[in-house]
Amino acid sequence: MKRRSFLTSRPNLVKVMEEGGKVYACRFALQALYGHGEPSLIPGITPINPLDVLDIVLVHRKEGAFILATRTM
Repeated sequence: MKRRSFLTSRPNLVKVMEEGGKVYACRFALQALYGHGEPSLIPGITPINPLDVLDIVLVHRKEGAFILATRTM
């Protein structure tokens, strides 16, 4: 199985944001797992605290939003 790199996902994330979608990135995962800081994020991606991840999921699920949650994108 071929792994997709972040660079192949970038155009997809940009398209989602252009169409009004919201993209969040956990600060902990960004730094601890991938070794990147907030300046590495694509403009438009909202960095969030790890404790806010569950809150965001609950709020958006209640509103009936489509949620694509992944650990590696």
